Amino acid sequence: MLVAKGKLRLHYWETITAIRNDLPIYLAVAVYILAGSTYVLAKGGMLMGALDLYAHAALITYCLILPLVVLVIGILRITHHLDARRGLAYRHMFAPRRTARFFAGSLLMIAVVVLFQSMFASVKTSFSRDGFPYEKALADLDKLIHFGHSPAKYLYSFAKNEWVLRTVEFNYNVLWFVVCFGVLYWVAISPRADRIRLRFVFSFMMVWVVVGNVVAALLPTAGPAFYSLVTGDPDRFHKVRDFVGTTAGTFSSAADEQRYLWALHLAGSDGFGSGISAFPSMHVALISLMAMFATEHNRRLGIAVWVYVAFIVASSTYLGWHYAVDGYAAIILVAMVYWAVRSAPAAWRAMVPAIEAAPVPVPVPSPLPVAADPELAAG
Repeated sequence: MLVAKGKLRLHYWETITAIRNDLPIYLAVAVYILAGSTYVLAKGGMLMGALDLYAHAALITYCLILPLVVLVIGILRITHHLDARRGLAYRHMFAPRRTARFFAGSLLMIAVVVLFQSMFASVKTSFSRDGFPYEKALADLDKLIHFGHSPAKYLYSFAKNEWVLRTVEFNYNVLWFVVCFGVLYWVAISPRADRIRLRFVFSFMMVWVVVGNVVAALLPTAGPAFYSLVTGDPDRFHKVRDFVGTTAGTFSSAADEQRYLWALHLAGSDGFGSGISAFPSMHVALISLMAMFATEHNRRLGIAVWVYVAFIVASSTYLGWHYAVDGYAAIILVAMVYWAVRSAPAAWRAMVPAIEAAPVPVPVPSPLPVAADPELAAG
């Protein structure tokens, strides 16, 4: 009985420690919500109108689907790779530090995805209602720097094919989300990410704010898919619209998503991913951030992710979501955010490891068998 109570208290205090380590992120979310609410209300917009949609999606994804995936993968790894000492491996898998980090990370994902993302949608919807005065200028600039043609024309010269289109759509509308938010989930729940968690999540949030809110609001554009609707010119980019429209009604159709976003725009309503803003590209921005952290961890992995970044830049123009310059600008801005956070003042750099490593007294009765094993004691 004494040992059982000791284990419960150990789990409790480890969980408190893990949540406390994440407090700077919660503070940043609270500051963003306060600033975003002030802006949205001043613009007469709808405040976090899509909160229920984000909450529903996040609870199913991060509290049901992904925990089951993690559990199944863990069990399969132990079963496949270990013939002996499986009991020890399972005890290590459910060690206090691991389960505490898992619970704290799931809670963190709810805060970042539900609260932060729903506020982001409200801010983006509010400024995108004001029109797109830079649309023609940005399209002209894109044409100028690509030798007098839209980048989509070059892509269509060798890749205008229905199955290529479907593959690109699936990657852009499905796999991209799995990669970006899957990495975020791993960083949130894994003890192995303790050293980078605060910096990664802060960088992740700053990219959304700087790229997706601040710069996007300064230079509002809609992108080739909506060019005719915002400029009244039906001829420019009609080949892109016609080609992308050939997969309407199919799974992960870009044309269907574009119609959905335009309907929300006309209604001035919040929705999942609402707000039309092409410059800079958030798809390129987030995967570029992943590439920078991947390069920091492993050069070969970094090169692979940068190749994927190039594919996303090409995909964004191929599907009519963006001008190529939207992607170029996103990479530059993300590099600035990444290095700004990484090169923060000495006081900030000192604070991060101090927060991560700050001990919390854990009242553990003696003897405690779990603590006797060094591997299990490390969590």
